[in-house]
Amino acid sequence: IHFVAQIPFIADTHAFVGEKDVWCTTDEVLTLCAGDEEEHGVVLFNYLYYLSVQSGRVDQKISSVQTADADVFLIMGKAIPEGRSVYVAIKAEPENTKSNEYLIINPCTGHIYSCFDSNCPLVEIAMIVTPHNLFANIQKDARPRHTNFDVTNTSAWRPFFGYLRTNCG
Repeated sequence: IHFVAQIPFIADTHAFVGEKDVWCTTDEVLTLCAGDEEEHGVVLFNYLYYLSVQSGRVDQKISSVQTADADVFLIMGKAIPEGRSVYVAIKAEPENTKSNEYLIINPCTGHIYSCFDSNCPLVEIAMIVTPHNLFANIQKDARPRHTNFDVTNTSAWRPFFGYLRTNCG
């Protein structure tokens, strides 16, 4: 988290010609040695997801769109003072499947908040991204402390790519 927060911040308008919102890959960010909210979020998400795969918490052989007990999410939403922003969420206690607490990480600063923390600058979760799909938040209250992070719950999340498969059969 600290390494990603040390990558210099540069807005797309300064890095690219015109008013374009460009999302660079992790390799491009490391080559450019800079990025904005999206790039910091993507780099941190990729690293934390890699660690969860290496630790065995994520089964690489599962072919379902998403499992209910995902440990890492890329979050797109609204934050104070940034406005539209990208954060990363990681399950607070991945070994405790009953825990619904996620840690919300600002990838640009490295600050970590509980999803239940009233001082968390992320005030709305509009969408989450997993390695398998994008999910639109259709919950009435999009604040992190009221968000149900179970993407298999079709009354809380709408998948972008097709229907959600809940098993591998």
